[in-house]
Amino acid sequence: MNPCGEGRAYYVATRPDAAFLDAFYGRLLDEAGVDRLLKESQAGVLAASRGERCS
Repeated sequence: MNPCGEGRAYYVATRPDAAFLDAFYGRLLDEAGVDRLLKESQAGVLAASRGERCS
């Protein structure tokens, strides 16, 4: 992880499998406090939430 201004940047210099990506992105979402729409990812499934926009 490299700090970048007020954010962070990650560079994954490999070809990780789906299990790694699920765990990696899941951890990032948890750290950022992003609510998950699905408990686990599923190939070919796109989940979206529509409602009020934050300003």
